[in-house]
Amino acid sequence: MVTPMPKVRASRSSRKEGLLYLSLLISGLALAASWWLPFEKRSSVLGRFNYWQVIILACSAGIFVSLLTVVLAPSARRRVVGFRIAAVWLGAAFSITAIELACFAWPPGHPEKNPWFVSAKPADDRLPFRRPPGIHWSGRVPGQMTYGADATAEPIDFHTDANGFRNSETPRQANYVFIGDSFTEGCGVNAEDSFVDIVGRELKSSVANLGRSAYSPGPELSVLRNYGLPLKPHTIIWQLCEGNDLEDGATWLYWTKNGRPPFYAEGEMHRLTRSAAWKLRSPTWRLYASLREWPWEGPFPDRSGKSIPVRFFRPLYPAYHCPQSHPGWDVTVESLTQGHELLQERSIRLIVVLIPVKLNVLIPFVELGHEARTELLGQWRAPPDATWSNYLSDFCSSRKIEFLDLTQPLIDAGKRGVLTYLPYDSHLSPEGHSIVAHEIASHLHIE
Repeated sequence: MVTPMPKVRASRSSRKEGLLYLSLLISGLALAASWWLPFEKRSSVLGRFNYWQVIILACSAGIFVSLLTVVLAPSARRRVVGFRIAAVWLGAAFSITAIELACFAWPPGHPEKNPWFVSAKPADDRLPFRRPPGIHWSGRVPGQMTYGADATAEPIDFHTDANGFRNSETPRQANYVFIGDSFTEGCGVNAEDSFVDIVGRELKSSVANLGRSAYSPGPELSVLRNYGLPLKPHTIIWQLCEGNDLEDGATWLYWTKNGRPPFYAEGEMHRLTRSAAWKLRSPTWRLYASLREWPWEGPFPDRSGKSIPVRFFRPLYPAYHCPQSHPGWDVTVESLTQGHELLQERSIRLIVVLIPVKLNVLIPFVELGHEARTELLGQWRAPPDATWSNYLSDFCSSRKIEFLDLTQPLIDAGKRGVLTYLPYDSHLSPEGHSIVAHEIASHLHIE
């Protein structure tokens, strides 16, 4: 057997060492590129990295650190150290890949963590959909403005009556009937903390909650006809939302013009896509989501001196919030007019209540950077007389309908350090519901 000459062994060793250092250099360059090349973007990690860029950055950093560990190891132990690190990498890669594939392959189902996204059934009474009766759900409801878990969410109970509305028992008669959307339904809070229940306790009278998330004046008129009037109330409180009633009203209008096809297929309301289901289950996506930055977030100083992080959903766009030339406004006018006529025939009192969009209430009190504040308000050019509130006020005045705009009371509460909206959601907080309930109850005392 021929033994290699010392010079040959030294040459091979030197070549291997050179390849090792070259690999370290290449991995270092790859790490630098993965760090510096991504450009600034919204809703990303550190303002620059999307999901795949985070994966590439993490892998580049891991490979660089692994090679550096091998280089720094004593020459006699480099092979052993290298094999051990390679085994760890292979094991981790296999395990993570298997978990991610399982998360993707598992049937999507429904996002049952949120009762407002449970399966809905098509309706046959001019309603686009209705909730199933007898829902009993308990848990935490993540806000709309989260990428994953919501540390600010409180545990709630959610129940529906025989008609799919949020009442502990199916009402047979109620002196005060509330109709509206998710604000009336009490999205994100317990039923006893909603302004409907609070008004009932303050007035010591029977109330019925006929609010339903994603409804607008069109379907709400049907709720009034089919579910409100049979309760023989002496007062109807009709809640409208500045945030999305115009858009939802236009959607309902197009739906009716197209022959009212199934708004959601039976049992398919908000059914998750496979990609969306994977994001809820994937450990790597959930880690990425926890690191992402919300583009419009700032601290709100509450009355105790504590700073609470508050997020806003999107900028104010005239196309969404200005009634002028918006098809959703015509739906609102027609629905309120017909509803008012129905109630006048029966001598039932009507009060229209406007809940303002979160941005209009809290923006003066949340500390935001100049860029974020400009983004949120920069496109808002509507004069005061062209706002949703002003249009509603003029309309109700012309029809002699009682109108209660809650914008100023909620702003006044913000001045006192009261956070009237949920931090990571567009809906009212329990404190906000309490203020709304007080204003409604006070107004109801005015005959």
